Amino acid sequence: PIVYASSNHATGFYTRDERLDGNTRHRPDSLYGVSKAFGEDLASLYVDKYGLDIACLRIGTAAPVPKDPRHLSTWQSYPDLLRMIEACFDAPKLGFTVLYGVSANERIWWSNAHAPHVTYAPQDNAEYAAAELFKDGDKRDPEDPGVKFQGGPFVAEGYMRR
Repeated sequence: PIVYASSNHATGFYTRDERLDGNTRHRPDSLYGVSKAFGEDLASLYVDKYGLDIACLRIGTAAPVPKDPRHLSTWQSYPDLLRMIEACFDAPKLGFTVLYGVSANERIWWSNAHAPHVTYAPQDNAEYAAAELFKDGDKRDPEDPGVKFQGGPFVAEGYMRR
């Protein structure tokens, strides 16, 4: 099998109230997101044409600790990222599988329920950081594109549609 490090930025133009899974169509939030969507489409071609097994991981925020309120939804601990990669290699058959790389966060936007053949069982949760991240309250503007959309700062950079 092949495990491709894609990104949630392939679908970053969905709003925070929308729930996504690996069947969600691309809505890239940046040229970086476009490049990751292209990589997923290339993987799909190789699965269809050559019968390869490929998992595309739309990784959220892989980091040692959550550092931003957005991370309460997108964070994936390094141990959970490793668990996800191992689960892909342990899957009996991947075909073309898209998964969201995220820990078991309470405020999650994404689901991997569409891919039961990959037994990824995240163990970490970003919620432990919520009190510190909101110690002065949540002063974010919900209409700010960096807050409104799942892609966060990738959407906000150069955003002109108001």
